[in-house]
Amino acid sequence: MRGWVWRLYLGAGAIATGVYYLLSPGPRAVLNVVVGASAVAAIAVGIAWHRPARRLAWWLAGGRFQLESRPGAGAVLRATFTIPSAA
Repeated sequence: MRGWVWRLYLGAGAIATGVYYLLSPGPRAVLNVVVGASAVAAIAVGIAWHRPARRLAWWLAGGRFQLESRPGAGAVLRATFTIPSAA
């Protein structure tokens, strides 16, 4: 069963990419949130199926995608936490 799931997800992502450019700005924003939420779901399913030894990094990546999938949350996160530069 697992062999075709990633192909289905990849195909749906390719179709969503094409549809994205055909939509007006309002529905485009909704599709952007849906695609971001699907990435979080895909990470959660991957953790459940593969049971990696070090799951924390995957959960943190899923949390980061979840924050970025919501329009304002990523801006709040970037404004709250500054990333030090090498300069």
